[in-house]
Amino acid sequence: MRIGSAVEELEKGHRVARTGWNGKNMFLFIPGSDGVFHVEHTPAEPLFPEGTILDSPAPILMKTAENTIIPWTCSQTDLRASDWMVV
Repeated sequence: MRIGSAVEELEKGHRVARTGWNGKNMFLFIPGSDGVFHVEHTPAEPLFPEGTILDSPAPILMKTAENTIIPWTCSQTDLRASDWMVV
């Protein structure tokens, strides 16, 4: 499938990956069941009072071949690919 369909699957709570990725067991996912990422700011953040909860769209994260979780940014190759799949 193409990237648009992959994003729709992510938003449904599914994990997606590309068949062209070299790493084993790599996939993308969106954390949280409601699609919202809740962040509580600490006193170190001067823009908001302590304890302020900021809600923003949950980030798309990648589980890497090294079993780490990192933020994912779409590359030009990923954007144009047609080998996306639900895993």
